[in-house]
Amino acid sequence: MRRILMLCLMFCSYAVPTAQAEEFPTRPLRLIVPYTAGGALDNIARLFAEALGKNLGQSVVVENRPGGNNLIATRALQSSSPDGYTLMLTTNGTMSIAPVLYANTPYDPLKDFSHVGLVSSYPYVLVSKAGAFPDFATVLQRAAAKPESVSMAYTGHVKSLSVDWLSVLTQSKILKVPYKGDNDVISDLAGGRVDIAMIGPSVAMPLVTEKKLDALAVTSKARLPALPDVPAVNESVAGFQVDVWTGLVSHWKAPEASLEVLRSALTKTLQDPAFQERLSQTGDTVLMGNGPAFQQRIADDLALWGKVMKDGGIQPITQ
Repeated sequence: MRRILMLCLMFCSYAVPTAQAEEFPTRPLRLIVPYTAGGALDNIARLFAEALGKNLGQSVVVENRPGGNNLIATRALQSSSPDGYTLMLTTNGTMSIAPVLYANTPYDPLKDFSHVGLVSSYPYVLVSKAGAFPDFATVLQRAAAKPESVSMAYTGHVKSLSVDWLSVLTQSKILKVPYKGDNDVISDLAGGRVDIAMIGPSVAMPLVTEKKLDALAVTSKARLPALPDVPAVNESVAGFQVDVWTGLVSHWKAPEASLEVLRSALTKTLQDPAFQERLSQTGDTVLMGNGPAFQQRIADDLALWGKVMKDGGIQPITQ
């Protein structure tokens, strides 16, 4: 009898953790987005949250936390309960550029997060007010002829350093104008208060179709299938290529059992043809990569953008 009791206790001790892992999640999750509503990343986040929620069996609620050079969103994640219910859709701006662009970034992108996996990738579209420039070559010629004669609106770290990189490669000086969100950028482009801007394809393509903006170039390695007549920047500026990638992270102390559930749901989401099709309509592509691959991508990009800063003589900013 005693032996039977001991076996029962042993069985229960192994069964309980398994049951707890299977139960996660039992309530809605929140997905923190470091950017304003209506922008390219927000569009992706909402598509992704809906699809991920179906595979988790719980709703995933998008929570926009812009500002503070993405620190507001990052701190919201770090101060959340480490239970796996709070996630963040992050980008290379937060993970690979901010740590080299700012001298005192208060987090380690490789150690201070649980890296669930990569999600998607998209390039930028360089746009202007309709009729402002005949082509991208004209923009480059003007920028090279007179420093800061061309103004470029940007939001976020990736775009900021991308403008610097473009200036270095073209031996020009493009005037950078910071904005908080794409809606303000589009308004000022239309009003002629800024010359050009880098925006995501999900935001750019409808405005280009409606002839409110002109698409001058894309920052991907090759032309976008959705914009086949728009040249890639590297057709005229050798070596220039910028893609924004997104990835899913959670609290660095999130339970491994919860992370495994999230990774499984993420894989199912990214392999779903319906999700892939919806994502492609925004100019995005699925980017598969587990935790270690995600971390390697961050490390590679840290090296890339560190070199861009060194080559451009750009000093880290003290926040």
